[in-house]
Amino acid sequence: MRFAFTSSLNPDNVDIAAHHAKHGDGVRDVAIRVKDCRALYDKLISNGATSVSAPSEIKDDHGAAVIASIQTYGDTVHSLVELQDYTGPFLPGFVAVTEEDPFSKITESPKLQFVDHVVGNQPDGTMEEVCKVDILTFSQVSST
Repeated sequence: MRFAFTSSLNPDNVDIAAHHAKHGDGVRDVAIRVKDCRALYDKLISNGATSVSAPSEIKDDHGAAVIASIQTYGDTVHSLVELQDYTGPFLPGFVAVTEEDPFSKITESPKLQFVDHVVGNQPDGTMEEVCKVDILTFSQVSST
């Protein structure tokens, strides 16, 4: 389990700034590691998913990753991440942190062991409709 936090500190990060302006702090993207990004993306699209970004390869000295994104509900997206032979610290372009965080010297680690749940808030009266569509799409993809 890895968490990557992004803020709109830099003015060129328009997507994150717009999301925070509308929702406050929250999750915009839930990334899922997959074995074959291109095949799964094609299967999801053929079963009615809406594309946010088609599969593309990103590289650095540690190898390559293939990433695509689909729309879920509301403003949330799911990114599909394939890291077949990637040996870097997270994703291409990221650099490992080698120095100790000074804050860790004065606080204890929270020892996060699991995430108890993730919610996707919906307008009143629409959760059942969203769940029926998501379950149908997922079962069509995972059963073939």
